[in-house]
Amino acid sequence: MTQHIRRFLPLCAFALLWGVSLALPAVRVRGGPVFDGADLLLRGWQGAARGILAWYANPLFAAALALAALRRDVAAAVLSLLALALALTSFALEPLLELGMASVPDIGFLPGLYVWLSALAAAAVWSSLRAPWGGRGPETAREERGIDRPQGSP
Repeated sequence: MTQHIRRFLPLCAFALLWGVSLALPAVRVRGGPVFDGADLLLRGWQGAARGILAWYANPLFAAALALAALRRDVAAAVLSLLALALALTSFALEPLLELGMASVPDIGFLPGLYVWLSALAAAAVWSSLRAPWGGRGPETAREERGIDRPQGSP
């Protein structure tokens, strides 16, 4: 398998997993609607006014994938870890809503949320392992970039 395929295959898998999360039910409000991932993607940015910042993990995730594709491993790792950290604030949804509202219904998390978190977590782990602190030696990084290869090597 070529270096390009080894780099892009995981990125495509993370993006696919993220895309699948959009079609799945993600959040249920007791006595109210069930929101799928696409609903949350379209409306989630509005939560910032109430201190709910998990939606902002999405643009960070997209930027991290783009940086990983461009072999900017450190930047990709930092952004993907930030994306995961923001995404995990989803579990603080009820307490954050309680700060600004008198009554907050019970909120349940459904498979779409966990698939979304899985995509972000997988990208964070993968990109962290590719970054210099992730255990790859400088020789491996140079080889992947085509530096220090003998003439005529693939």
